[in-house]
Amino acid sequence: MIAWVHRRVHLVDRLMAAHRLRADARGLLRFVRSCVAAREHAKLEFSRLLSDALALVCSIGDRLGFSPDSMSFTTIDTLRTLSGEPSQDRRRVGAAVERGKDRYAVTLALSAPTLLLDENELHGFVRLHDEPNDLTQDRVVARVADVDAGDDPRGAIALVKAADPGRRPVLLDGDRLREALGATGTFGKADRLELAMVYARLCRLLSEQGHTVVCATISLHHQVHAWNRTSITRYVEVLLDVPLEELRRRDHKGVYDQGTDQRQVVGVGLAAEFPLEPDLIVDNHGPTSPRRAAECIFTRCLRVMQSPAKEADHDDRDHAALPSAGSGSSPPAASRRFRCHSTPRSPTPRSNAPAAPGSS
Repeated sequence: MIAWVHRRVHLVDRLMAAHRLRADARGLLRFVRSCVAAREHAKLEFSRLLSDALALVCSIGDRLGFSPDSMSFTTIDTLRTLSGEPSQDRRRVGAAVERGKDRYAVTLALSAPTLLLDENELHGFVRLHDEPNDLTQDRVVARVADVDAGDDPRGAIALVKAADPGRRPVLLDGDRLREALGATGTFGKADRLELAMVYARLCRLLSEQGHTVVCATISLHHQVHAWNRTSITRYVEVLLDVPLEELRRRDHKGVYDQGTDQRQVVGVGLAAEFPLEPDLIVDNHGPTSPRRAAECIFTRCLRVMQSPAKEADHDDRDHAALPSAGSGSSPPAASRRFRCHSTPRSPTPRSNAPAAPGSS
């Protein structure tokens, strides 16, 4: 450790000499240390003076019959005009408090979109009339739990990296839905279509109640895709694209085991009707990380929900890289609006791979 410190010191000395600075590393550290100490002392003195000023404002309010909370709505300019005559000063402060409360109410009424997608939105933006605003002025006091670090979030304010403030989406997984509906043995083409429509109607029911619904399902039927797009408000269709070879490599359930009956496997024994115009295609294989995939899907969903008409006019120009688990033979290139993968690259040929269970 000491040797490492000496090497760093010598390196800084050489850099300072190269830039013709008349000091060495130790002198620089002494200067930094003195600056930090001076800054902290200045902050302490400022805080002390600010505390004294606030105490003085509270004492003025107490003398005139105003609470500390009411005095927080006054301004320095108002306090500077006080004459010392109680009745006149009381009227001036009272008027200033009312003006301050009105301005504060306007501030609370201001809102902004969840995410600014364009620099022009710094000056103006469009909010859909039915977009929920989950931010609140309520207060909660509790211990803080870092969920990513493994803390127990029960009874605590949970800190989750990149989480949506106050909104908890409803997550529907195809396999779990099959189990809940008692449909674990229905894998024929007609059965799959009927079950996919049940999923679609359930998603619409939940979304109409204001929930953000994420449904991970195969549902490779053009009839279902068309119904979803015309029946579900702000519907976003994400196709997870994975070659059949990769699906077999990941297959922990033995679905694509060539030694088993493949007649009811979508994309092998059953024809897969891949979406004709998905809002996003995710190349869920290769170097793309799950985090990159999530960022891609999240950004695309926001764009579709906040400005669907404008986004529909875009051609295939958003190329984000990312691996995802799931679909197979790619839809016609002309129908692809957005594709997500890990690094810019030329299109590669795809085999007729089915959607993996739990893909959307």
